[in-house]
Amino acid sequence: MWFHFQSAIGVFWIRPQPNCPGSFWLGLDDLPLCAYTSPEDAAEAVIRQDVGYKPWDSLVSPKCPINLSDWLPGKPGSD
Repeated sequence: MWFHFQSAIGVFWIRPQPNCPGSFWLGLDDLPLCAYTSPEDAAEAVIRQDVGYKPWDSLVSPKCPINLSDWLPGKPGSD
């Protein structure tokens, strides 16, 4: 299942990694950022601002969901 949310710098998304059960990609717009073992871990990295993407990781107090249940379900643009 996909999840997404609109941030100040673009749309973050989480999706299952093809051909790799139990792995999930975190990305921003068209840029895959990192793989995680669960969608919750990926969402937590966004909250901690620890995604390996300096424009996000260095923002001061960005607005973002407090956990995965606050992300929108589905692919970006599907809501």
